[in-house]
Amino acid sequence: MTLVGNDWDGAQLLVSEGRAQRVGRLVLVACEAFDNYPPGLPGKAAALAAKVPGGINAAFQTLRLRPLRRLPFTWG
Repeated sequence: MTLVGNDWDGAQLLVSEGRAQRVGRLVLVACEAFDNYPPGLPGKAAALAAKVPGGINAAFQTLRLRPLRRLPFTWG
């Protein structure tokens, strides 16, 4: 079959984990363009954290807590 991926890493993960027995062709399409990079609210938060000294470290420290990793504006 032809597998078309239009998001972050879904199709790539499927193929990299050896689950591609039936995949004959893989089409990867980016969902980021122009003013949507990094995409969505998580991307905007990451861009903002990168502008603040120590912001990336502070952001990743909060992700040590499992409930915070599941929020829609993180990796939900």
